[in-house]
Amino acid sequence: MDRAQRRRGRVSPARTVEVTHLAHNTLPTSALRTEFGRLLETIMTVPGVLGVVLADDAGYAIDYVTHDRRLSTIDVQLVGAQLGQPLKLLADSADRHGLHAPIVVLEGEAHRLMATTVADEYIMAAMMAGEVNLALAMRRFDAARTRLRTMLEG
Repeated sequence: MDRAQRRRGRVSPARTVEVTHLAHNTLPTSALRTEFGRLLETIMTVPGVLGVVLADDAGYAIDYVTHDRRLSTIDVQLVGAQLGQPLKLLADSADRHGLHAPIVVLEGEAHRLMATTVADEYIMAAMMAGEVNLALAMRRFDAARTRLRTMLEG
């Protein structure tokens, strides 16, 4: 497909997602190389996920994974710290009504944020590019949350 074909309307350009980590066959690894971090790394395999953090209820990062070029390490840690209290209140409300802790998705023009509580004491959050496959990201996010809950409660 060349530019001339696109201009004439014969071929529409496909939407692309920057997946530099897959192109080089290297995935980002967790900053602290913990067992928790290895679970966070599974979420990073979704093209368009920029960073994932697991934070405690005080907002301190337990471990995180990020594409340093696209999202700084401090930004991904701050996401976990800033979401702690609102997510804890939401999880408490859900629990009072007999519901599981929700996964919250916030969408902006350029980015998406997915977050939840894990085992009542921890916050897991992922920052994503707007063109991420949200269904795939949510499946990986929920699977990681389930495994983290099992590790923390078991």
